[in-house]
Amino acid sequence: MAITTLDMAMIEGTLNGANGAVQLDGSGNLPAVNGSALTGIASNVTLVTSGAFSAAATVNLTSVLDDTSDHWVLLVTRFTPSTLMDVGFRFSSNGGSTWITSGYAYSGTTLQEGYYYPSSQGGTGTSAKITSDGSSTRMGGGVRTGQIYVDIWSPGNTGNYPSITWRAQTYNDSGAYPSYTHGASVNEANAAIDSIQIWGSTGTLTGRYALLKMETSA
Repeated sequence: MAITTLDMAMIEGTLNGANGAVQLDGSGNLPAVNGSALTGIASNVTLVTSGAFSAAATVNLTSVLDDTSDHWVLLVTRFTPSTLMDVGFRFSSNGGSTWITSGYAYSGTTLQEGYYYPSSQGGTGTSAKITSDGSSTRMGGGVRTGQIYVDIWSPGNTGNYPSITWRAQTYNDSGAYPSYTHGASVNEANAAIDSIQIWGSTGTLTGRYALLKMETSA
């Protein structure tokens, strides 16, 4: 007699459990099981590190960059400075033992809601600064938050200057008007970098971060 229907309960073991069979749901989807042992799954994005920081003077991501990719992305969310401050990034080429504090050049444009016109800023300084010298577009304070998206380009290439491009949402001094900023920063040190630091000019920083490696090879 041919078997036309298989009762899954007849299979030894527990369904969707240890040493048991996996049963799809009514829509043909896999159940919520641990897939950490799966191999051979192609991905163009790798999560390198992530975490949270609270009341930190700086946030140091050390020995996380290398020459295995030309494109890395740093996401900073729920970013809350303790007070009005300029915000930027610094690089290190020795695992964070020392941070490069000179030779940065930056340029960006800010559109502040409520004023309806863009303003440009740029200069040189001790960090790859993403906010202008003018207090109206600084990251600001206490309960107000910001989001920052940073592209890091060719950090392990000794033939290129370390550089980043960014997009950020910040707030003005009163917290009433959000500002949208984008721009680029470069450091004149012709050296590979392996670490990046989130830096504030004063006070402390609170938020979350995730560093992603984008696979750029063919």
